[in-house]
Amino acid sequence: MSSPKTFRIKRFPAKKQKLNRPIPQWIRTKTGNKIRYNSMRRCWRRTRLGLEGVTYHAMTHLTGTHIYLSCVKIMCSILVTL
Repeated sequence: MSSPKTFRIKRFPAKKQKLNRPIPQWIRTKTGNKIRYNSMRRCWRRTRLGLEGVTYHAMTHLTGTHIYLSCVKIMCSILVTL
């Protein structure tokens, strides 16, 4: 990813980073230890964030054409299936 990023692209990983944390201890005591861990935690190495939507919007902003993007999406889907 290039260095000069839009705020929208920066905001997406920042939100994911904030969500990726253990639950507070007071939630364990409040629920009687029924909720023990954050089931939505994500490991940076195993699970990707899924930035396809953000990349799509960023490229729409840069190119201004949807024809180019549809070709890029088709090529990406072909590469993923290989």
